[in-house]
Amino acid sequence: MTEGAYYLIRNADEWQRFRSGLVRHCEALLSDGAIFVKADRYTHPRSINQNDMFRGLCREIAEHWNLHNGEHTDAEAVARDFKVKFGVIETKYSPVTDQRVAVLKSTTAYTKAEMAALITAVLAWAAEHRIPISDPRMAA
Repeated sequence: MTEGAYYLIRNADEWQRFRSGLVRHCEALLSDGAIFVKADRYTHPRSINQNDMFRGLCREIAEHWNLHNGEHTDAEAVARDFKVKFGVIETKYSPVTDQRVAVLKSTTAYTKAEMAALITAVLAWAAEHRIPISDPRMAA
């Protein structure tokens, strides 16, 4: 089975360069059945390094919390709590209820700037609560 692919096309010259490869790729995928193709605006998504750093911060905070507090937690709960406290809230219109609803944006859809703001807020929270955080640059 042929794997899927993502193409970042920044301008008309890149479109000309990638177009034939994209068509060939779609044709190869069609040999295994129906395919889904989506073209969308590029949003400068958060980097894998940013995600790793956020998850690492949540693990360290959970470990510190569990050593010094009676009620235990885990990294996933810490990540959820920080996304609720510091994360991006979007409003979406519901035609069913004819109302706008608030939705917590998934960090997978964050831009680099949104992820940087979340990490900065978590670091500030940790400092305010006197939770030591290791420097990830020293772990390498």
